[in-house]
Amino acid sequence: MSPHAEEFTMSRPSSTASLRELTVTFTDRTVLDRVDLVVGPQDRIAVIGDNGSGKSTLLSVLAGTVTPTSGDREVDLPGGFAVAEQGPVFAADATVSQAIDHLLHDIRTLERAITEVTGALEVAPAAELPSLLDQLSELNDVFESRGGPTLDRRLDAALDQLGLGALGRARPVAELSGGERARLSLAAALCSGADLLLLDEPTNDLDEDAVRWLERQLDTHRDALIVVTHDRSFLDRFARDIIEIRDAHLHRYGDGYRGYLRARDAERLRIRREYELWCTELARADKLVVTNALLSSEIPRSREKPGFGHGAFRTRSADHGATGRIRQAKARAAQLRSAPAEVPTDPLSFAPRTWPALGWAIQTPRCRW
Repeated sequence: MSPHAEEFTMSRPSSTASLRELTVTFTDRTVLDRVDLVVGPQDRIAVIGDNGSGKSTLLSVLAGTVTPTSGDREVDLPGGFAVAEQGPVFAADATVSQAIDHLLHDIRTLERAITEVTGALEVAPAAELPSLLDQLSELNDVFESRGGPTLDRRLDAALDQLGLGALGRARPVAELSGGERARLSLAAALCSGADLLLLDEPTNDLDEDAVRWLERQLDTHRDALIVVTHDRSFLDRFARDIIEIRDAHLHRYGDGYRGYLRARDAERLRIRREYELWCTELARADKLVVTNALLSSEIPRSREKPGFGHGAFRTRSADHGATGRIRQAKARAAQLRSAPAEVPTDPLSFAPRTWPALGWAIQTPRCRW
């Protein structure tokens, strides 16, 4: 059996990728913290988050180009995956043609395997012919399922749509701009026929016509798709699920971008209410400490009183009752501070809370502990 042929003769039931309890730490910064993710055969996921939140790292982990600090990555993709990076790296002396071959490594390997088995058929003894014919049939099936017979024609069309139609294949890839290299990577990924596409900011550096063309290409892709993007209009058109990376964790939302907006609005409302309640409780505990201390100081000090036939008696101690209330209020304040509520990320605007008996107003939005 051809060494290349062995790579393509394993049959698996479905395509999927998963991460379990996976952590990625760079130096002293944790980018992904014990995250879980399952990508189904036809999932269409948009990944969003602040700059530096770990979006590109997540794609790199799925692609296997970043090794996790801990946790598990499992990939079951008979048709492989293709990655379109923002800043693809090629060999310093590579030509555009060699860069394309590098990006389409899986299919180029298939082509070589088919050529090797075809050559072996010409010289093999009769006893080996059935096995070689089976290999060739299986390789051709995989090659056709990946769109191999039409690959070069589709690639030429993709490069033309992305403004690279006049790009000479013998040109050194080092002469290309960053945007041109990213578009070259995108064209190759879209033509790869892979089971899973991993696209990092694919609409960057594209004009409106190119974006519309990209959307049509994604519409025709029937397998899994994960796209990092800041383009809200773009993700609204293709994404069924949204993953937002916040605080090194993955938050997944269904029902597309509209579903994400509804869920986030509900989360913000819950966080705001919990935070307002926490601030109010904390302010109340702190004020109870102050008021009971004041009340305690106003009680007369204990002293001997004349008896009424029963001997002397003492007034109540100045700290009678107040000390217990102060202790309880301090304990409650410490408990609240040890488990603070999440601070809302959007601006808060609340009316001041007023304590009529004392004439104090408490501004809960200023509560930052």
